[in-house]
Parts: sequence; C-alpha cells; structure tokens
Amino acid sequence: MPVYPTVPYGLIKCSSCGMVRIAPMPDPAVSLEINEAVYSAAEYKERYFKDRHNFAAWAREKLRLIERCRPGKGRILDVGCSYGVFIEEAAKLGWDACGCELNPVTGNYSRDRFGGKVHAGDLATAPFHLASFDVITLWDVIEHQPDPAAFLKTAAKYLKDDGLIFLQVPNFDSYISGLKKDGWDWLTPGDHKYFFTPATLVRTAAAAGFSLIYLKTWEPTRYFIDSLIGLGERSGPVADIYRATVVRFVRLFLFFLFLPFQSRLRDADRGALLVCGFSRKEGTDA
Repeated sequence: MPVYPTVPYGLIKCSSCGMVRIAPMPDPAVSLEINEAVYSAAEYKERYFKDRHNFAAWAREKLRLIERCRPGKGRILDVGCSYGVFIEEAAKLGWDACGCELNPVTGNYSRDRFGGKVHAGDLATAPFHLASFDVITLWDVIEHQPDPAAFLKTAAKYLKDDGLIFLQVPNFDSYISGLKKDGWDWLTPGDHKYFFTPATLVRTAAAAGFSLIYLKTWEPTRYFIDSLIGLGERSGPVADIYRATVVRFVRLFLFFLFLPFQSRLRDADRGALLVCGFSRKEGTDA
C-alpha cells in the first residue's frame, strides 16, 4: 500500500511484513547515476571533511561497540568506506582494516590512500579472500541496495564462520521520521531504496542467515534539532550562519531542553539511526 506519493519514486509498504521501499525500483544504470550525482559531488566531499572530526569520533565509538561484542582485534572490512575515516580509525586501534567502495570518486581516493587494502568497485567483485574477515561493517549501506538480503549474503561470503556483521540504517520508525513524514532528511527516495524499522531490519538479516546480537538507535540532539527545523545536512550560507550562531551559542540550552526527549528516544529505540550487530545462525552458510 502507498505511504508517500513522492516523485519520481513513491514509497510503498508491504501490508504483510511492514517493509517500506520505493516504487518503481530504478534500474542499475540509473542507481549508479544517482550514486555518482550525490557522492561524487564536491559538496559531499566538502561536507565530509568539514565534519571529519565528528566522523572519527563516531567511528571510534562504533569500534568500541564491536570490541565489546567481540573482544580482541582482527581483520575488519568496511563496506561503503567512502573517504576512509572508519578504516583509518580502526587501523589506529590495531585492526587489520580493509575497505570497499562502489563510488568511483570516493573509492579511488581511498584506494590511493590505503593501497590494496581498499577495493574501488562492487562488493561482488572484491578481490579479498572468502571467509577471511572477523568483522564486516556496513554503515549506511544496505538501504541503498535493490535487494538488501541478497547484499548481506554477498557480504557474508567474506566473513569467517564465527564473524560478526555490524550495520547502520536510517530508522523509519523514529520520532523525527513520524514528525517530518515525507520531509524527513533521510528519506531521499532513489538514493535510498529501503526504509527499515527495527523489526524489518531483523527480519531482513534473518533471511540472509543472521541472528541479532545487538540493537540500539541513536540521534545526537544537534541532528534532531537541525532536522526538525528543516536544515538537516544542508550546506550553504544560511546553514553555515545557523550553525555558527544558533548551534554554537544556544546548543547548551537546547541540549537541556531536549534532554528528557533524548532519553525517550534511547529507551524506546526511536532515534533516527538504527545500529545492529549480527552473528551467523547456527547451521547456515549465510
């Protein structure tokens, strides 16, 4: 049944399982054009490196999560590694870190920087040995795929039998998604093809042969406020002025104002971003 009649891609929801996806689904050539239009753009690179410090802090936090679930270091593959901040932070902490990136601009950048540790191209053609990674991460990746379960199965081929997969996706069941509806910053139909809730993400992973070991949502107060007032990840003079004034001088006030609500987000798993960890189901090859 229809959810939002956005153009050119509307959103439909399965009345049986609750999965939400775009319709029609773009063909592979159009998907690549969309990917390159967004992630090859100079604006994306500028925003990425402008926020690099926050990305690095986020990467270290996620690595601490991984190490709580799987003590010790090992070999880790970051699928969708973009400009390589997660790989860099993982290597600093003692991981043997590799990456894979489909986008030619960001993928070639990371390959030039990290050499043979990074494959610039599709995951299915990556030259890494099968069953050679202890951990595979897919941060903000599977929502871009035309078949998320099949993509997880492809990723699993590179995972050791006792390996773990960690991923992050926008949470369609978040408070901010419900408030903003078709104006939600993480909607981006065409670039994003599937929109997960905790329940639909767990079912998708189960279909690919995985069992849940960790699930939590999160959403920094700054992201929530920016999204609520319609700035989100926008760049330009207006957004820059806002961040240099309101965010800088009023953030402390806003933090305490929204603190009780942030607790509700955490307790109810209604934050805008959903982070999960999975292990293989016993008796499956995923």
